[in-house]
Amino acid sequence: MKRRLFGLLVAIAIIATCSAAFAEAASHNIVLAHYYPEDNPHHAAMVYVKEFLEEKTDGRITCEIYSNGSWGDQMTSVQAVTMGTLDVFDHSFDANYYAPAGVVQGPYLFRSYDHWRNFVGSDVYQELVAGLEEGMNCKVVSAFHYGFREVLSTQKCETVDDFSKINMRVVNIDPYPEAATVLGATGTPISIDDVYLSLKTGTVDATENPMAQLKERKFNEVTKYLIKTDHMIAAGNWIMSKKCWDSLSAEDQALVEEAFWEASRIIEEGYEAADASVEAEFVEQGIEVLTPDKQQFMDRLELVFEKYPDWKEYYERIQAIEG
Repeated sequence: MKRRLFGLLVAIAIIATCSAAFAEAASHNIVLAHYYPEDNPHHAAMVYVKEFLEEKTDGRITCEIYSNGSWGDQMTSVQAVTMGTLDVFDHSFDANYYAPAGVVQGPYLFRSYDHWRNFVGSDVYQELVAGLEEGMNCKVVSAFHYGFREVLSTQKCETVDDFSKINMRVVNIDPYPEAATVLGATGTPISIDDVYLSLKTGTVDATENPMAQLKERKFNEVTKYLIKTDHMIAAGNWIMSKKCWDSLSAEDQALVEEAFWEASRIIEEGYEAADASVEAEFVEQGIEVLTPDKQQFMDRLELVFEKYPDWKEYYERIQAIEG
């Protein structure tokens, strides 16, 4: 009797231990970080992810959100994801980790937002993402655009010759400086935090960003012309550390991807809505809108291919996608 009772107690203890271990293994706290203020579509998207995952798993998966770079600066955060010390961050198609992926940031690659969306559903997208995931030791859980990049300038520019006379601030990450290449401007790398003063003092004559960011940074206060070049689509992705991804069950991985693809839709809708509304605000404030012939800039793409010869094949494959 004592032996039987002892065996029962041991069995109960084992079951309790296993149940506790399983419950612990199945629970996750995912740390989400991004570099945007809380009134930005990126933040709204992460709030959605948090609420979706916590609701769908009855709180078994929880999320912490660090906005506005509060977890760390961009480079630190990206490296942390690759090392597994941060779970999720928003990044780009970074050529430093997989050279062909940089083509997604190439000038005059996408014709429209529909073209972008069809690209994300294509084989070439899967190919580029697979290379990026291997190079970064991460999982790309979704991709998104945040608007076509346009130019705000203190000088009137409608032709390549006009642009050749100005200095334009460019992002100091390849291949963003190629915006200056195709437009014909002299590219000047400057931190985005210093652009407002640089425009105000004449250190640069122009800057290029998506419409929402041009407004967010108040660059319209120190410029006169909005030049609708549509020269690049601003594209990004949400990267999750391999450590975090591999710790999730197949069912939870599916939930995470579902949440992040919906989050990408939220981001895109927010930025697309901003295109028209921001332009209207700029016009009301006295900004003159210019719509130059884009073909003159597209004719300069060979200058980009000279620097990135492997891109031409990807350009042709992506251009062949409908949209």
